[in-house]
Amino acid sequence: MMRVLVLERDAAKRQRLRALLEDNAFEVFEATAAPGARQAHGNRVQTVLADALLLAEHDIIALAHPVPVILIAHAPSVGQAVECMRKGASDYLAWPCEPERLVAAVTAATSRFPNGATGTDDLSAFVGASPPVRELKERIHEAAAAAGPVFLRGEPGTGKELAARALHHASDRRYAPLIVLNCATTDEASIEPALFGYDVAPGEGGSGGLIGAAHDGTLLIKDIDLMPVAAQTRLVRLLDHGAARENNTSAGAQTTTDAAVRVVATSHQDLPQLAANGHFLDQLLDALGQTTLHVPPLRDRGDDVVQIAQAVLDRTSAKLNKPGIGFSAAALAALCNHPWPGNVRELKNTVERAAGLCDAPAIDTDLLPFDLSEGGTSAEPAPETTGSLEDFFVRFVLANQDQYTETELASQLGISRKSLWERRQRLNIPRRRTRKRGPRRPAAGLR
Repeated sequence: MMRVLVLERDAAKRQRLRALLEDNAFEVFEATAAPGARQAHGNRVQTVLADALLLAEHDIIALAHPVPVILIAHAPSVGQAVECMRKGASDYLAWPCEPERLVAAVTAATSRFPNGATGTDDLSAFVGASPPVRELKERIHEAAAAAGPVFLRGEPGTGKELAARALHHASDRRYAPLIVLNCATTDEASIEPALFGYDVAPGEGGSGGLIGAAHDGTLLIKDIDLMPVAAQTRLVRLLDHGAARENNTSAGAQTTTDAAVRVVATSHQDLPQLAANGHFLDQLLDALGQTTLHVPPLRDRGDDVVQIAQAVLDRTSAKLNKPGIGFSAAALAALCNHPWPGNVRELKNTVERAAGLCDAPAIDTDLLPFDLSEGGTSAEPAPETTGSLEDFFVRFVLANQDQYTETELASQLGISRKSLWERRQRLNIPRRRTRKRGPRRPAAGLR
């Protein structure tokens, strides 16, 4: 059973949230003040649901870290939504919450948390039997028996994190934690202390950060290409010598981190090219390159598209209490013919949306966001107009993408260009045109 901590002062609202969650088979814990977010660790919950106003009083996202936090706003606004996005909220919902949207947000956040008991952390989660998937499963089993670092490469949305979880659960580290650091959603200045911990007094050792939290288990570093060079250097030292030890003050304060952890990294970038350009350390590239697994794009997986779509539909229709929904022959043909630039993530979102809208025995092509006459996706997605973080994002992008460059648009939203691109892919918002850009500058922190 998935566990959720409800952090809310108002007793009536707290009880309403509890009822909504328990009706959907979540185990619920309660707290009434922001410091109660620390209960997320003691009770091993997978998601925190909190009043957005608490973020101004205490950094509940930091208190709960790495457990994802969903913020609920009594008076939602674009400004508050952007601030929540900057702080790292998993989602942002308007009160009163629609039960379906609340459950979907909590389920999505829980499934992204590495310790979430979602039942998808093994190879059975890789639906399909195409040759590329069979090869990946074999390579995961081989890598699980080894002890060195592993690099998972593949396009966004292919399931690299799922592969990492499968690797962890197939190894002898399965009973220890799997901890995730997402470099794309973590402030650059926070990546190194998050990994290695903060300075402490001499003789007391170090807090160990996420590496310490993953002791005897697996540390998954997502989008490692965005890791600052200083953190890369310490990671190389950790992998080479078994500990990261540095004197950081004149008084001799130091941080020490045990390397009894397996490092798994992911990226969709060309790391050798980044290394050639001085943006990624050769030593770290060599360490990760010892075991490299390729997660195939959906377009190379043939009939797996149908199997994945049906698996997602079965799960979603059961959740929505719409048993027995299928696909029409035309819808199946459209799914098979679509190029899926967003890969499995795009397919999952497409099927879940269609299932939610379907009021017939089968999903037909009118519920798919494809322009079948042109063989592509529609230029204008039509999200529901509610107060969620994703809705604010969609509306802002559609309203401003013609007057801003991608860099300017990302800056307005308070996110990186990479995050903007990934959200476009996930939410199916294609770029309509591109303004002329000046010379590109190196990203902050890269040489």
